Amino acid sequence: MKPIAVWGMCFWDWCIWGSDEDFDLLRKIHLVLFPETPYEWGEYAKQKNLDINILDQTWKNHRFDSMTIWSHIKYTNDFFITNDNNFHKQTKKGVLINFGARKILTTSEAFHYLKKSS
Repeated sequence: MKPIAVWGMCFWDWCIWGSDEDFDLLRKIHLVLFPETPYEWGEYAKQKNLDINILDQTWKNHRFDSMTIWSHIKYTNDFFITNDNNFHKQTKKGVLINFGARKILTTSEAFHYLKKSS
């Protein structure tokens, strides 16, 4: 799956140009997953007193998490499988499903789901 094109966060020959709606969804996902972290790198860098020219690993991880579930939703996949507890929090999982994530499962849940289905 090609991710949404975000400067410094993707390969330019393996991404898609997002529409306004795509970036709106990415922002909404970020705000659900990381409500305390500014969406824009510049705001985050200013808040943390960081060099604007060097992306912080924590902010990058937050953006990558948002881009990953964005891709899952964009490509209408059935299962988003992750052991990252942030995606499974009661206050977040339902909102992400309403955005179109369908099912968000841990690896164990996915194993049992598939075993039961076969």
